[in-house]
Amino acid sequence: MKIWQKIGFIVVLTLLIGYLTFVMIWLVPSRKDVLCQEVKVVVTDAKSNQFISEKDIVDFLKHKNIYPIGKTFNEISLRDMEHQLLTHASLRNAVCYQTSNGTLLVKVTQRVPVFRVMSGTSSYYVDKERKTMPTVLRQTAYVPIVTGSVKTQFATGELFDLITYIQSDNFLRSQISQIHVYPNDEIELIPRVGSQVIYLGSLENYKSKLNKLLVFYDKAIAKVGWETYSRIDLQYRDQVVCTRR
Repeated sequence: MKIWQKIGFIVVLTLLIGYLTFVMIWLVPSRKDVLCQEVKVVVTDAKSNQFISEKDIVDFLKHKNIYPIGKTFNEISLRDMEHQLLTHASLRNAVCYQTSNGTLLVKVTQRVPVFRVMSGTSSYYVDKERKTMPTVLRQTAYVPIVTGSVKTQFATGELFDLITYIQSDNFLRSQISQIHVYPNDEIELIPRVGSQVIYLGSLENYKSKLNKLLVFYDKAIAKVGWETYSRIDLQYRDQVVCTRR
């Protein structure tokens, strides 16, 4: 008798699983057939940077005619939407996907400017990935300014290395506000404190030149004052040449 009970239980269970499978396949609508009724935008690094807002993303999707509200997910190309979002000047990464309740979730990460180049009629930022980006941002980026004769290849190469090195040192980061580039790619630094200019020359051995500057500030400027010299020249090996006012 127990054997027949087991067999009956297995048969009933099999029929129940078959019925549920049928309902899931034929009676429950596919996730692709669900209508998109909400778009939720998440700017993943919004606390550290505010170059773009959730509203900016929604407006951008509408401008590109790919705003999904009212469409089924079968009509929405998430890959195309991601591709279009990455054409936005402020975005580094974008991921779009459908949630279980039919909401479209858009997660974006911003590009982060390291410095701004203002060369002739050209003006652009260079971001952390050494890529240029337009200066049209929702919020001004308070970063070092580079002026003069600046070639893009130089800005995203050797100059990027110099500026990231300056930014890695607490004192230099707070002291150096502007970098001027001459046509021969030699460098002049403009400090925040003191009215002198700091001539770095070529970028060869720039780390040792900046170390000389730190020692000079500590040993000399502390004694004679910030306004004693009009020019500090670091281009010579093992010495700092200064011009008095």
